[in-house]
Amino acid sequence: MAAHFLQVKHCLICESVRPEPGGKASILGFFGVAPNVSILVQRLPLNIPLTFLMVCGAGDGKLHSGRATIVGPDSKETAVAPISELILPAGEPDSNGMVVVSFQALHVPNPGKHVFNLSIDNKDTYSASFAILADADRFKAAFSFQEDFTLK
Repeated sequence: MAAHFLQVKHCLICESVRPEPGGKASILGFFGVAPNVSILVQRLPLNIPLTFLMVCGAGDGKLHSGRATIVGPDSKETAVAPISELILPAGEPDSNGMVVVSFQALHVPNPGKHVFNLSIDNKDTYSASFAILADADRFKAAFSFQEDFTLK
């Protein structure tokens, strides 16, 4: 097989993903679609939940293992998530599957560009960059709500 079995079409970055009946997923705390994601926080250092939902093409139906990492702005690994069992059902070439990798409390000491890396069966499979920015004033402005919601 020329291409690796896992073909990532899109990578959504959010706080959490909850599985739902019928092969659906509820996305909680959506930040954006990689690589165009900037996460604004009030201040650093900070521990944040971060989840990567990868929409993939059909798999090969076989059992795989892997590893996901986050590399910080200093080019050092800041988090590792082992993947002990991964099976993407074989299907039609245009069908979709999902792979979800969660970091429950990602420690972010510094702002800047971060990189999510996924390797399956010891092969580099997918990589996506995202930014984490700290700015208390922008954070307050982005998340302040007007108090006048009077209906007339």
